[in-house]
Amino acid sequence: MTETIACKHCGAAISAESIADGELAICNICDALDNLSTEPIALPEKVKAKRHSLALNKFHIKQHPDAVEITYRWWGKQHRNFLPFLVGWTIFLHIFVVIAIVSQTFFMLMFLAIHIIVGISIGYYVLSGFLNRTQILIRKKGLEITHRPLPKWNDPDKMIDRRAIEQVYCKQRLEYTSNGVLLFVFDVHYIEKGAQDVVLVKGLATHEEALFIEQQIEKLYGIKDEAVADEAYKGQASSDSNILSHQDSRHQKRKQH
Repeated sequence: MTETIACKHCGAAISAESIADGELAICNICDALDNLSTEPIALPEKVKAKRHSLALNKFHIKQHPDAVEITYRWWGKQHRNFLPFLVGWTIFLHIFVVIAIVSQTFFMLMFLAIHIIVGISIGYYVLSGFLNRTQILIRKKGLEITHRPLPKWNDPDKMIDRRAIEQVYCKQRLEYTSNGVLLFVFDVHYIEKGAQDVVLVKGLATHEEALFIEQQIEKLYGIKDEAVADEAYKGQASSDSNILSHQDSRHQKRKQH
C-alpha cells in the first residue's frame, strides 16, 4: 500500500511520489511545500545593498507626515530596444496598406490585420514607457500604487492593507529575448498572510531600484527582513540557467519561521 501524508496547509493527501529526497513534499492540491524533516529549511543569508545613487536618481521621493511617496518614470532599455523594430514594422505596414488600397485588393488588408494589431501593441508598449510614471504611496495603513497617464493592462492600480503584508522581497525576471540577448528586469513582491505571493511593482531595470522600494516599505512598516526562496540578491548573475532555476523552485516560496 502506498504511503500517504497529509498536507500541513490544506490537509490533502500527499502521495509518496511527490516526496523529494525523503524530506520535502509538494502538495498537488494547494502547491504548498511541506518540510517532512525535523530540521528547518535553510535559506541563503540575505545580503542587503546600500541605497545606490542610481536608484535615488531614478526616484522622486516626497515625504509626507504619515507616508512616503515614490514616483518614477518607466522609460528604460526594454522600451528603447523596441524603437528600431517599431519604426521598421510601421514602414512595412504603411507600404502594404497603401498597395492594398490603391490596387483595391482588400483581402490583403484582412491578411495584414494581425500585423497591424502587433504593431499597435508594440507602439502602445513603447509609448506607455515614454509617458508613464508609477506612484507608490506608502501609508501607515497601507500601500497605494498607481500608473499614469496610460493604463497598464497587465498591472492594474493597487490598494493593499498593511495588515496583509507579511514579507517583502525582490525577484529577477526575464522580460524578453532579442537576437539571443536576454533582458532581465526586477519585480517587487510581497508575501501575503497565508503565504500567497503577490507582485507589487513590475519591470524595474536594476536590483538596486527594486531593493530601494523594498527597503522603504520595510522601514515604514517595521518588517523584519528575512530570506525568501527565489529572491534576487546583490551581485546575482543574470543568465538563462538562472531563470530556469527560478522556475524549477517556484514551489519553494515560504517564510522562514
